[in-house]
Amino acid sequence: MNHETGTGKYEHLLERCKSLAPVPTAVVYPCEQSALAGAVEAAACGLPIVTTDWPGCRDIVEDGYNGLLVPIGDADALAAALGRTLADPAFASRLAERGLETVREHYSWDKVTRQYVQLYSELVGWH
Repeated sequence: MNHETGTGKYEHLLERCKSLAPVPTAVVYPCEQSALAGAVEAAACGLPIVTTDWPGCRDIVEDGYNGLLVPIGDADALAAALGRTLADPAFASRLAERGLETVREHYSWDKVTRQYVQLYSELVGWH
């Protein structure tokens, strides 16, 4: 396992996801609540994300860099964003690659575990 990224033992899962959707497709979360967990999972599978500009969603998605954010309730913007990823496979691939980088950098098991340990240490006064 690569302890820097925390992805070593899960690489087979990424390859399985890619085999199920060999052409980049998009994961769409048109929600008015956080889709952070689902967005992280989609990005970890190498899929571009189209979601609403909502707290949680925007914690992982940087609009135009590793996914697309649309205003809440704007069906036209959602359709346009999804259409953009479907019409431009190279763009969709760049979003997907950057999303995977984001997951590896910010949401690896090691990183999340360290954050929980730090939080719990602060809560019980073990600074």
